[in-house]
Amino acid sequence: ILRSAHQLYEDGKEFHNLSLYVRHNHAKRGNLRVRDPAIDIDLLNMNGEYVPLLSHCNPNRPLLILAGSYTWPPFRGLVPQLNRLMDSYRDRVDMITVYIEEAHAVDEWPIGGRIRYVQPKCDADRIQIANDFIKAIEYRISLLIDPVSKLNPFSEVYCPWPIRFYVIDHMKKLSYIAEPIEGSFPLELIRNALDDAIQQ
Repeated sequence: ILRSAHQLYEDGKEFHNLSLYVRHNHAKRGNLRVRDPAIDIDLLNMNGEYVPLLSHCNPNRPLLILAGSYTWPPFRGLVPQLNRLMDSYRDRVDMITVYIEEAHAVDEWPIGGRIRYVQPKCDADRIQIANDFIKAIEYRISLLIDPVSKLNPFSEVYCPWPIRFYVIDHMKKLSYIAEPIEGSFPLELIRNALDDAIQQ
């Protein structure tokens, strides 16, 4: 209704100068539950080649899947801790990050600041932004790309927006699914989920 205010209230002066934009909030819980089999999805590597998500699963240890984007400030803020987490669990856990839709693309939900990207319309654009993210933030965990050309299949199935993490056990079942959150996750929550999966 607010988007139609100018037409609905033509005589209302207070609406004539009203500026509106639509928040593209994609947050949702999704249908996956703990102990469900993890769903395999073809994602892109940084060279633009398709790679099955579950090809990163090792039968001897769990897989941590992180998901986020450059334009989500809490994800950027978590990067130093995630790099250290990777170092401390290197021999016990495999880790990958899936690069998803921009949380605050300037054409959808602008919040100002120096990191400004439109929502990618093709795979090459998303890969380029992911490369910018890696270089600028010195992110060291391997990145896969949710393909724009296939309508973001990882996001459709795993509902990761704007930031989320998952732990897949050695049986390729989901042992932990973080709830959607507006901020960031305490590192202790990720550590506890990994420790539980290691002990299984």
